[in-house]
Amino acid sequence: MMSIAFRQLQWKKLLFILGMLFVFSAAAAQGGDEPHSVAILRFGPEPTDAVLNAGFLDFLQAAEVINDQERALLDAGEDIANDVLELVWQDAGYDFPTAGTMIDAALEQEFDVLLTLSTPITQIAIHATREMTDPPIILFTDVYNPHDSGIAESACSKPPHVTGVGVGIPYQEIMAILQLQSPDLQVIGTIYDSSDPSGSAGAAKIIEYGEELGWTVEAAAVSTLPDLAAAAAGLIERGIEALVLPIDATITRGLPILVSAANEGDIPIVYSGAEGVFGGATINIGPALWYERGASLAQFLVAHLDGRSEIANTAIPVITHRTLSLNLDSAKAQNFEVAPALIDAAVLIIEDGQIVIPQAALEQTDPPLSLHLLLGIDSDYEASPGLVAQLDAMEMPEASHGIADFDEFLSRFDCSPSAG
Repeated sequence: MMSIAFRQLQWKKLLFILGMLFVFSAAAAQGGDEPHSVAILRFGPEPTDAVLNAGFLDFLQAAEVINDQERALLDAGEDIANDVLELVWQDAGYDFPTAGTMIDAALEQEFDVLLTLSTPITQIAIHATREMTDPPIILFTDVYNPHDSGIAESACSKPPHVTGVGVGIPYQEIMAILQLQSPDLQVIGTIYDSSDPSGSAGAAKIIEYGEELGWTVEAAAVSTLPDLAAAAAGLIERGIEALVLPIDATITRGLPILVSAANEGDIPIVYSGAEGVFGGATINIGPALWYERGASLAQFLVAHLDGRSEIANTAIPVITHRTLSLNLDSAKAQNFEVAPALIDAAVLIIEDGQIVIPQAALEQTDPPLSLHLLLGIDSDYEASPGLVAQLDAMEMPEASHGIADFDEFLSRFDCSPSAG
């Protein structure tokens, strides 16, 4: 599945790379210095990892930080070392004590840069380094609502050794779309991990905006994965008509458990991220752009390696692009009819076990690259024959995704007093 999809879409990746090829060489900038040691720290595997990794590694390769052989090793999850950097992968397996141990070990090994992928890992890393006199640089991505997670007060008000790519969750828009879908709705439920700030903050927004719409919002807090089934059953017994979920590590891992409960209770799941469609969530609204998240993270890293930016003066951008995806197979299992207006607006649909991208989405002037790389996501779904034919027939667009100059990219995230 993954290899076939990526072969189908190589030309799109090539276009993105060409748009980001800049006249500089990070290797030359090192001037004979010791290579930078970089640790990529994950909380746990995600279905979108392949797409995010592609964006990250494509840019490193375009910037001549890694070569073809090193790229092949990194694609296989192996560590590499060259004259520019030593890059290692580490994963906590969704275990908080292991995550803490992993961060402590990285600090003991004195890595120059920590690339933290997820809100929990970023929070742990910042907490562990906040009082250090010479902390490692922390660059993050896949951090949801960083200003609500204690990672930063604003784009430029942050720890001086930290920056990265945040992801904004449009909770108010999610509730508005749910109202459009079900105008007679009266009671919704939400479940969140009380130990995860992303989940707690998201649930608070769901409650706030739901009550503003006149709905009753029933909430259940959990602390471990096994708590989810009982929490969902309890909410269904209390008469909820839809289950609206924030993004946190426990909810993400436990989505299949919640989908099973929703199917039994004949209620839809509304998930706060487009990728939830692959886990069985019925209606999914939120940022996608996984490839671009990885590419932007690589840009920040290369800018640091190249000496072109000071992390203290580099703002934290927040991705706010919205993608609507629908799982009509789940809707059928829940005896739930998705409104035609949502089907017309969806960028991705799963139906009869196949991935479908509507023609209208494919005909956008400059569609997000991640849309075309969705087939590289690690899931149980295959591309429909019609989608494969559509992608094969597409003409290469002329746009380069808006990034043609490296210095211009960096200037957009400059917090220095002279930035204007």
